[in-house]
Amino acid sequence: MPKYTLTVNIEERGTMHTDRDKNTTNPSMAGHMWLGASDEVNKPLEFGFASRNSMPFDIGVLKDDDNSSYAGEPRYSKTTEITKEQFDRFRDIHENRALSNFDFNNYNAITNNCVAHTWSVLNEIGIETGGFLGELMPNK
Repeated sequence: MPKYTLTVNIEERGTMHTDRDKNTTNPSMAGHMWLGASDEVNKPLEFGFASRNSMPFDIGVLKDDDNSSYAGEPRYSKTTEITKEQFDRFRDIHENRALSNFDFNNYNAITNNCVAHTWSVLNEIGIETGGFLGELMPNK
């Protein structure tokens, strides 16, 4: 029986980042946060959210190559075991964004960014976060 894991990754500002869509490599302006999940059998799934044009208010894009896009190891990375149901929910959201409550269309550096996306997915797959949504100014 496979072991299911979820990894939270955080990269710091200034880390070199390669955007394969644009064939460019530049220092990360603000850092980045993304999730990965594995069932130990298939290729691990990556799930990050970013601005299409590296602007603070822009069209949002889903990224599935953050592990290889950032130079070196993430500044912080924490892996924990999850249930098959949580993994399946992660995979389902990864494959069909309509299953999520997150706004994937609009990137907003203050309220709808990679941190908010990470916390949203954690909540949606059943990871207890105390209701925290990754807001810049938490309201709890």
